Amino acid sequence: MIRFGGRSHHTYRMPSKPIKEGYKVFALCHVGYTYNWIFASRSDSFVNLVPQPDLTPTGSAVFQLAAVLPYASGLHFNIYMDNYFPSVALLEKLRDRGLGGCGTARVNSKAFPPALHDSRSNIPWNEISGGSASTTGKVLAVQWQDNSAVHFLTTIHNPQDRIVTVRKKPRLTSSNGPTICRAFGARERIRVPIPVITNNYNQYKVGVDVADHYRSYYFTQLKCLRNWPLIFYWPLDTTIINSYLLTQRVSPPYQYKGTSRTFRLLLAESLFKLYGQRPYKSPNPTIYARLPPYATASSSRELTSSTYWHSSSTLVC
Repeated sequence: MIRFGGRSHHTYRMPSKPIKEGYKVFALCHVGYTYNWIFASRSDSFVNLVPQPDLTPTGSAVFQLAAVLPYASGLHFNIYMDNYFPSVALLEKLRDRGLGGCGTARVNSKAFPPALHDSRSNIPWNEISGGSASTTGKVLAVQWQDNSAVHFLTTIHNPQDRIVTVRKKPRLTSSNGPTICRAFGARERIRVPIPVITNNYNQYKVGVDVADHYRSYYFTQLKCLRNWPLIFYWPLDTTIINSYLLTQRVSPPYQYKGTSRTFRLLLAESLFKLYGQRPYKSPNPTIYARLPPYATASSSRELTSSTYWHSSSTLVC
């Protein structure tokens, strides 16, 4: 979200988000690096969207974002999404393009097949179930019981694969708390095998969040009366963050191991050295002949033949 509280028919209001009101941007990120983005409008849906005949506008936006990823033999990308984006049709289309997909799904929407939802109230903790969500068998629908039932759609996981990880004991007042606490006993933390799909989703879905964290620490956005400069500040911040992350991954001697703050200071210093000093341009004597006696060369700016002055000492260009 790009913070903006003025009047515009393109902005969104989302009270539950850190930025309550502003312009919405959908981005494709990995560990903070932004590969692609697309602007959304409350009145005009998505900007420059290429609709896909078998996808919703949101699904078409995800497919368009992923289309910039290079695909080659031995080079594969897996895209992780929250429950706002996934659908069976979208994951099938991504797989046909050679891209893996995984995301949580809302059980009360068309994304997750109702027949594969287990609605029992006493499901044991850490139990997993599922089945094929499409007639082609390319998309798998999975339900995993944690504090509550978590639903996934995936094209890249086997629900039987598990990985041992450390889990923290929940509160008794949490959803399904008494059932989970019986498995923990008196221990606050235990090592337990959880599904690989859950571990991977928790690990890789935070790419956009990392980019938002970098942007929240230091940003170029200024207070302005017009709405169009805000659309410029967001890509500018994104470019700076991408440059910082790239300099950390290149080979020496160009590798940079400092913090984001020091990188921005060095960047600003370099820009001032390159573009901070303009070559001296001698003023036009005919222009100075028209200036009032109290306007000197030191107080005036670069003047042209279209310069006018007000009755006060302020020059208006």
